[in-house]
Amino acid sequence: MSHEQAPHPVIRCCLYVLLLAPLLALQLLFDRSASGWVIGLYMFSFLPYLLIYKWWRTPGALKEALLVGVLIRILLLPTTPTLSDDYFRYAWDGQLQVNDINPYSYRPSELIHPTDVSTSNGSLDTALYHQLNSKDYFSIYPPAAQALFYVTAAAAGNDLNLQLLLLKLLLFLPELLVILLLPGLLGRMGIAPYQSLLYLLNPLVIVELTGNIHMESAMISFSFLALYFFSHQKLYVAAIMLGIALSFKFNILLLFPLLLLPLSFKKAIPFIAVAGITFIAGFLFYLNLETVTHIFKSIGLYFHTFEFNAGAFNLYRLGGPLTYIVRDIFRLLFPIATVALLVLFSLRSQVNTIASLAVWVLGCYLLLSPTVHPWYITPLLFLSIFTSIRFPFLWSFLLPLSYAAYATTAYTESMWLIAIEYIVVWTAVALEWKKERMSLFARASHS
Repeated sequence: MSHEQAPHPVIRCCLYVLLLAPLLALQLLFDRSASGWVIGLYMFSFLPYLLIYKWWRTPGALKEALLVGVLIRILLLPTTPTLSDDYFRYAWDGQLQVNDINPYSYRPSELIHPTDVSTSNGSLDTALYHQLNSKDYFSIYPPAAQALFYVTAAAAGNDLNLQLLLLKLLLFLPELLVILLLPGLLGRMGIAPYQSLLYLLNPLVIVELTGNIHMESAMISFSFLALYFFSHQKLYVAAIMLGIALSFKFNILLLFPLLLLPLSFKKAIPFIAVAGITFIAGFLFYLNLETVTHIFKSIGLYFHTFEFNAGAFNLYRLGGPLTYIVRDIFRLLFPIATVALLVLFSLRSQVNTIASLAVWVLGCYLLLSPTVHPWYITPLLFLSIFTSIRFPFLWSFLLPLSYAAYATTAYTESMWLIAIEYIVVWTAVALEWKKERMSLFARASHS
């Protein structure tokens, strides 16, 4: 089929239905314990997704596909998350704030043991408490996320479904700006606008960010707005958007040195200052010395305790009698390796390689991480559309294999499935790195 013409309307309609049907089924008919159905539906949805990306190259077809992407997200707004239970913590943190309790001050288990605790403005919901997956951990969600939790909890009262709907709506609005503005930004950067479909219609992005509500949605949206305003030379507005993005998820801090490469030292200082002030301003509503300690404890527990769908990190299991010593070495060594890679790229890079460098740094971080939930790679997918690097999209197809762990109440992972996932991904990474490294370092050597 010629790229200069769109497929027949009947074919387009059929592919849209084939994309929509499994995504709706995932949200309405199955939860993550039905792992066979989850994996099957997820992977099937990638077939129409790839065909749409391959064939939808005309401006009219692109606009139509983007409209369908909006409609699919709207249809998922009223649904309840089925593949993640993080939303119970969102509701809990919001309820704490409605009851004048700092969400960073207490572990949930410190407030309910197991009877209700009354507060000056009402009482905590013990039924909600029992749904939490992190009763013994302080909240790890940054202040912008906490603000959303508070606003939606205050507006919805004790209606959890209404709070979820309001939260989805508030996250959908900035994502809608991404859908509307991304093709134009790509065009101005000399990238084909249809590349936006790789991210905007990706089944994992739609299901995990819109269907299952994860804060990566807002972080990506405001990071995009920062990039958009940056491209229009509105640096202070871009810095504010970046500060807000940081206030939803801390991950982007990893890429901060690369983001400053296009700026001169004179411009970088005020840019950092505005982004930093915006980021810190949100914490002023919540923080004191005690809550700072609690946040660092939660971050420490995340990096030193949790393990899920790990790639190279799982090699510690081959350590025999030294297994746990090797694990602790990996927990220290792999973050150092990621930072070293970031420093190396920052020193040797040129401006026109920044997007590629960001993909490699973030990709390295995730590939070495002890915990990789499917939605963790959505920022990587977003960055990849500005490059020719495609292993993240292959990874997004394979990541649903991790849901096999939820087939048992003990959440037992299948090491065979994880091995298949990472053997394929690492092979793709090796092939793409072989292709990319010459352009990344050859240009640097001539600078």
